[in-house]
Amino acid sequence: MLTAIFGLYLSLPLWLGEVAPNTVTGFRTAKTMSDPKIWYAVNSVVGRDMVIVNLVLALLALIFHFTFGKSKPSISALGLTAWLAIGSGAVAIYGRQIS
Repeated sequence: MLTAIFGLYLSLPLWLGEVAPNTVTGFRTAKTMSDPKIWYAVNSVVGRDMVIVNLVLALLALIFHFTFGKSKPSISALGLTAWLAIGSGAVAIYGRQIS
């Protein structure tokens, strides 16, 4: 759950266009770094998609917690890690395509 909250904390400002081009956070490629218009457009889409990924992650964390509880933490950890990897990977691939 904390991972999802932290992910929302990082992605929401990108979606809202509040993060200027920089070398620390955001979807950084040669193209996005070359033009602020491209930076804001791509990071808005990537930020929105990461908000969705993190909201689903939070929902899955709650579902796994109430379904498996402390009885099968490895299943919960594996499911959440898989979702985070697949969701983040899909957003990264899409971000590359639109930048």
